[in-house]
Amino acid sequence: MLLKIGKILRTKGLNGTFVVTFSSAKLVPQTGDIVIFEKKQSLLGTYTISFLNKTNKENFYLLQVKEITSISQAKVAVNAIIYKEFKQLPENVFLISELIGCCVKTGCQAGNYKEIGIVKEVIKIPQKYSLLIVQKNNEKELMIPFIKELIENVDVFNKMIFVKHVDGITDNGDEN
Repeated sequence: MLLKIGKILRTKGLNGTFVVTFSSAKLVPQTGDIVIFEKKQSLLGTYTISFLNKTNKENFYLLQVKEITSISQAKVAVNAIIYKEFKQLPENVFLISELIGCCVKTGCQAGNYKEIGIVKEVIKIPQKYSLLIVQKNNEKELMIPFIKELIENVDVFNKMIFVKHVDGITDNGDEN
């Protein structure tokens, strides 16, 4: 499957090096990997990574590809989206389409599950995902951050997501 993994932000130097950002540390490619650049829904080409190094700034990398060797060639790709082909997703990486329709429950560790609702939409916010949950009564919508500190388990095969109990977020407004 072809996944969007990052974006080219700007060039650096004269030899065609890019400053890029990736949507997840789990999707960062390796030297030798094949990536695809697309800009404004136009395919720029398929490229082989020859150099990749994390910078001092969070989530920024220096990237070089074998096929681009000058700043004039590199400037064409600024603001391009980076894609990579995956045979299977890395562990704990999920497609948004896999999360839509999942039943969200609390109590995974305790064993006494309490249904919160169904994932209706996933909204991307900087550096995180949030789940938009529709409560069982279909009246109230609830946003739950999709972060490892809150998510206990995701079972896309059985369409279930287990979250830790957080007062005011996962309690459905019920009194215990």
